[in-house]
Amino acid sequence: MKERDSTFEGMRLIAMLMIIWGHCMMATAKDQLPYLGTLDCIGWGVGAFTVCAVNLFFLLTGYFLNNDGYRISTTVYNWIKTIFYSSMIYIVYCIVTQSFVTKECIGYFLPILTKKYWYMQTYVVSTLLLPFFVKGLGKLKNRQLTVMIGILVMFFSLHQTFFKVQYTLDQTQGYGFIWAYVMYIIGYWLRRNEEIIIKKSVWFYIGLYVLASVAIFCSNYFIVKWNIAGGVTSRGNFYAYNSVTVMMQSICLFCGFIKISKRNIRNKMINSLASNCLAGYLISSHPLLLYPLWTEGLPVNRYIGKPILYIIISFMLSVIVLLVSILIDKIVEKIAARLNIRKYINKVDDI
Repeated sequence: MKERDSTFEGMRLIAMLMIIWGHCMMATAKDQLPYLGTLDCIGWGVGAFTVCAVNLFFLLTGYFLNNDGYRISTTVYNWIKTIFYSSMIYIVYCIVTQSFVTKECIGYFLPILTKKYWYMQTYVVSTLLLPFFVKGLGKLKNRQLTVMIGILVMFFSLHQTFFKVQYTLDQTQGYGFIWAYVMYIIGYWLRRNEEIIIKKSVWFYIGLYVLASVAIFCSNYFIVKWNIAGGVTSRGNFYAYNSVTVMMQSICLFCGFIKISKRNIRNKMINSLASNCLAGYLISSHPLLLYPLWTEGLPVNRYIGKPILYIIISFMLSVIVLLVSILIDKIVEKIAARLNIRKYINKVDDI
């Protein structure tokens, strides 16, 4: 088996760390009174630099789209893994709290169908349809593909950014199937036109990413400061996954990784860690852990009065949460290997 490019595997690790750190900010800093106070600004500031993480995963899928070698068993395996973590965490929760609700139990044992993890629901549905979708994309000429992206960006990004949600075609603000496919198509276009991308330096793209991130934070600051469009109620407009700001931020950072990938970096440790990084999301973002993990389980709140220390501690704890999740997942996979679970799932590809 060909070893994976460590550049994109490293990107997956960084993106997952961004997600976890962003959730930490959401639980402990964002919207903490006073608005635009030090803690509130830290939360939205870190969020401005990490909000592109989900789009990076979508772009990565689109970038590697092809007509051959698609394995539906990977989707099925991740679906089963989602069920495992969702149900196991719920069982542990019931034991600790000595409470059990039948309706809740059904929901956590059917996490994709009951949307316990919005990303996994989107992932499962979109990847199951990808084999059909990619065949259509492959028939488009580059100019046709570019025009299609222009139309999609106009109605599913620009429109979403500057108009009220009630007037838009996709009211999920990027949390769903439609935006996933828009990003898949953009990622696919980047692969087709990567000779254009690699003409610029890595620092050029990192610079654009930083500028976009600063612009995202400034949008929040001035919307609240000047009470634009309802102030606090609309402060996240430019933070939405499908906003033009986050879209451009995501593309710029992803292009930086495309440029780095031309160095053909291979690192076994990075690849090994990245292969289990999904567990970071499945464990830390479980509905029963998403907020309690940061407000009760880990000592983040102890440092909110010391801004610099708070940033350092919250980042370090996010790294630890990711690494512990990866370790847990490797143990789970060892058990699954003993039971030959993956072997049976792989038979789905023969159907």
